[in-house]
Amino acid sequence: MALLTVVFAVLCLSIRSVLGKGSESFTPLISSNVFGNVTGNTVVLLTPVCYFNDVTCPPGKCFVYLVAAKDLGSSNFDTNKSSSSILTLSPYPTAFSKPTSKNYFLTKMGPLENFMCINGAKPKDFRVGSDGNCLTPNCNGIFSTGLTGVKFKYVLINSNQTNKVINETSWSSPINLLSPKSFTSLNDGLGGRSPSMIAITVILSVLLFLLLLLLIVALVYGARHAPEPMPVLGSLRIRRYNTHHMKDGVPQDNPAFEGNMKNYTTAEVLPNVPGAIDHLGPQNAVTLKRYNNHEFPEDISQTT
Repeated sequence: MALLTVVFAVLCLSIRSVLGKGSESFTPLISSNVFGNVTGNTVVLLTPVCYFNDVTCPPGKCFVYLVAAKDLGSSNFDTNKSSSSILTLSPYPTAFSKPTSKNYFLTKMGPLENFMCINGAKPKDFRVGSDGNCLTPNCNGIFSTGLTGVKFKYVLINSNQTNKVINETSWSSPINLLSPKSFTSLNDGLGGRSPSMIAITVILSVLLFLLLLLLIVALVYGARHAPEPMPVLGSLRIRRYNTHHMKDGVPQDNPAFEGNMKNYTTAEVLPNVPGAIDHLGPQNAVTLKRYNNHEFPEDISQTT
């Protein structure tokens, strides 16, 4: 009896080394690593990394395929998987579109080497339908929008053995794709908003109103309390003057001129010639308490 038990265990290990892991060891799952993992016509699944690691296959001869099926498609595939024409029995473009369609298609994912356990490899994401409306039998095409009850499984096919399925996973649970809603069914009133969203909107509106009110108050206050323009200190009360610090003086208008009742001189411009003020006579001379002698290199204050 003990001998039979040992023989049975060795036989099981031998079968496992040839066929790999059992089909119940892995089930395709929707990835939670990305947003939009289920859309109206695509699904993001986790790849079967490490699942086919124990399968013995010549390098570059075994490829991993994804099978997508709806309704009776899963049963049809299980019936047809031993056929050497499994890759073309139910091509993608017409897999679900005709009454006679088998309701499944195979999508090529890559060679077995890409899914081996190397350096702690982890399952990656695979978006079913990333090729759009493709035309080749095993392309990664999209589903019809809002398709329901879609199942998936991974299979390993050996091209050396006339495309024979040598290992496979379990079928996933049925997955329903998203269906677009009519815009008339959308509730755009307060009833379609959550209480937290309404509270946040009210708070932001009040804060915006207060900010605008403070801005208006600041503008009004600034306009009423604006400082007076500073006058030019020490400016002569004459309309025009000569630029005495330059070699050839040019008459300039005094922007700080203020009217004065006293008549300083009959001339609009003070002379730029040394001693010219003395020749004008006392009735036309401008009486200055202090002035600068601009004819010297250094500006020296003088008293008259």
